[in-house]
Amino acid sequence: MQTDAERLFDRADPITMFEMVNDTMQNMIRIKMAAIYAEEAKATPDAAKIAELDAEVTAILKEKRAVSFRDEASMRRAESKYAPLLREHYARERQEREQAALRVAAA
Repeated sequence: MQTDAERLFDRADPITMFEMVNDTMQNMIRIKMAAIYAEEAKATPDAAKIAELDAEVTAILKEKRAVSFRDEASMRRAESKYAPLLREHYARERQEREQAALRVAAA
């Protein structure tokens, strides 16, 4: 079953589709960069984790540059790869906030 966002993506014109893909990929970059900054802020940062996250950012940036509004297939590939990851991230984030709120309420 398609989500509302997927149905919207399917009906979008190429420019809107391109903007949606770029926003999705940019949000993934933001999430990875935030994880890098959080790791670097630790008393003993994990250099391997930072390098892995940095490689992921580099890969997303490379894919982002390869997406063209003239190439619907490239947009669909990127959207099908990154949109589910973004939804998972936001769902996990929402669940963590709800659990924190429950802990505060129980205290």
